[in-house]
Amino acid sequence: MSVRNVAVNVQAALGDQYVYRLDKARALDGSAQMFLVIQALISTYGLMSLGVVGLLVYTLVMTNVQEQRREMAILRILGSQRNLLFGIVVVEVVVIGVVGVGLGILLGQVITTYGVVPLIEYLMSQEGQAITIQPAVSLAGILPAVVSAFVVLLLSALKPARDAARTKVVYAINPGVADNIQLEDLDELRERRPTLKLFVIGLGMMLVVLVAAALIFAVGFENPAALAALALVILLFLVVGVVFVFFILTRPLEKLILFVTGLVSPRLTYFAKRNVGRSSERNTLISLLVLFSGVLPSFLATFTAIGSANIETDVRLDMGAPVEIQSYSSWDGSEFAALSRLRPSFVSEEVQAIPGIENAIGLTYDYGARVSDAVEMRSGWLHLVGVTGDLNDVLYDDLMIFTGGRPAALTQILADPTAVVISQGMAEGLAVPLGGAIHVQAEGLDHTEELTVVGIAQRLPGFSEVGRIRNQALNGGTVFISLEGFARVSTSPREALPDPNDPVLDRVLATVSAGADPSAVDAALYEAFNREYDIWTRLADVQLKQARDSCVQEQALLLVLTLLSFVTAVFGVFAVIYVTIYARRREIGMM
Repeated sequence: MSVRNVAVNVQAALGDQYVYRLDKARALDGSAQMFLVIQALISTYGLMSLGVVGLLVYTLVMTNVQEQRREMAILRILGSQRNLLFGIVVVEVVVIGVVGVGLGILLGQVITTYGVVPLIEYLMSQEGQAITIQPAVSLAGILPAVVSAFVVLLLSALKPARDAARTKVVYAINPGVADNIQLEDLDELRERRPTLKLFVIGLGMMLVVLVAAALIFAVGFENPAALAALALVILLFLVVGVVFVFFILTRPLEKLILFVTGLVSPRLTYFAKRNVGRSSERNTLISLLVLFSGVLPSFLATFTAIGSANIETDVRLDMGAPVEIQSYSSWDGSEFAALSRLRPSFVSEEVQAIPGIENAIGLTYDYGARVSDAVEMRSGWLHLVGVTGDLNDVLYDDLMIFTGGRPAALTQILADPTAVVISQGMAEGLAVPLGGAIHVQAEGLDHTEELTVVGIAQRLPGFSEVGRIRNQALNGGTVFISLEGFARVSTSPREALPDPNDPVLDRVLATVSAGADPSAVDAALYEAFNREYDIWTRLADVQLKQARDSCVQEQALLLVLTLLSFVTAVFGVFAVIYVTIYARRREIGMM
């Protein structure tokens, strides 16, 4: 914001006769938006960890309350009020939370200072960059985590504390009949009470509708923070939904597992079946604890594995050719964009003169115009792109898909200025067949060009607007035409056709010669053009290497977070089982 304000002040002082560009600020703004997405992922893991801790605390405290019913009943006989029993459980959880949160903050700072920071400095040094990071501990930084942890602990202890406060006196006299209906239960049976479960279900349905509505507004206003927050909420809904489904299936799965185990060891199953049946709620919580720790890591690991397997295809589809050169005019929507465009001679004389470059094809800027069928029954908008040569010479031919005509149509448009190649979505949206005509409202008054469709492409690498989606195609889909045809459409009939070498190009696609070193070609392109022209150069091999390195870093982060989740789950299961065994020593001794 401050950089933009400075630019606005400079523009107000110097006037509009200068071109103002904020490349670094724009890059930092894009990085900030990506950081919001990563922050949403980390926040999801944090909430998952808090959920696992909450289940762990709930299970342990509930087990303690159930196994200490007799002691609590004696306290009630001695005159203890219900709120005192409630407070005992809450205070116990608060003490545990203070100790755990304090040690967690201390351990986190130690790991950050002596582990994370040296690792970042090492990775930056490998890239030839020096950086000094000084982690700062502030109250504003740790307060949200501390408050979240204590909120989760208190929510987890709420139901066990209420159960402790409702302990019946009969547990101290005759525990065998304490679970039966007593006189103090009659009041609750006579009164109608609201069902909390139905309230939660209704609230969840409302939240789904609200998230859907918020997503529509967030996409419309392009708010990165809102999109990141909604992505976090959707991931949490996914996990909670799977958890609820599993919660219902736990008991049938237990019976199935015991049945299969009984076929192998009937005696062991006989005793285990009784024990599992008595601890149905506790076992469900333990299973939920493990599932809660594994759902999101498994989902993200699968997503990362799919992305890693498709890295090469994604890079090739994004770039379209082994080499891509783009002018900054392609991102500039002002009248100054023409100052950064390239001449067709730039492709033949300068790009192909670079050692290692074999074929090179130039593409014009996108010319927006209204398009319709021959009788103007259906209409839409297109982006007309002129080409200086045959795209078959530079595009990845194995990624091309044509539903009408063949890739040779990209060669045919060079000889006929009225021939075009359109997308499948535009062909279906306008109901125009192969060989049919489309009308384009060209530059100038009453200037309409009739163009013949010689090819219908379902997919062309490097052009994401070419596809099967009608709505996308009729709202700015890409249409290919020759450079001569582009000049006729983009020039008013009252004006002379422009010189064939006028600067109209904002993108160049090229191939690398066999045996050439991609890194050397990348360095040569950067040295030759990036300092002299307003252009950006990319090589598919270099982009592929960077994408794989980034994927390795994501996998390392995912592995660390997954290990933390699993360690928490394993420790939780160990603690619950240990407490259960300790409380049932008499029964185990009898067996």
